[in-house]
Amino acid sequence: MSPIATYGMGIIFPTMMNFREALIFWQQKREVSLRAIAEGAGVSYEQLKKVKQIDTRATNFDDGVKVAHFFRLTTEEFLAGEAASSPDALVRALEALSPQAREVLENAAYAQLASEQEKSGRSKVADRLPRE
Repeated sequence: MSPIATYGMGIIFPTMMNFREALIFWQQKREVSLRAIAEGAGVSYEQLKKVKQIDTRATNFDDGVKVAHFFRLTTEEFLAGEAASSPDALVRALEALSPQAREVLENAAYAQLASEQEKSGRSKVADRLPRE
């Protein structure tokens, strides 16, 4: 969880790291080499190495976005030090699909849930879930 800061009227926002801090944080959290990040993101290894070693160094915005995407994060998630929760990410992905594709996935999810419940002998939770 990233630290938070309070700004006027009690509104709480996540504290954003600078690019260097975020790079170090995600590299350690995901246990990946700097070279793998550079190659996977399509950015200069030497540039990332300099950024990591020198506190005052930065990278250009485009490379920063590429590095965030390497970790499968938005730039906001990358700098905040936390990925969106799985349900939030799933909802965003579903909302981006066509209505037909959403219906296919919804039906598959309900079928999977029913199958797992049948195997485990649990009550039919799928029957209590809202359907449109």
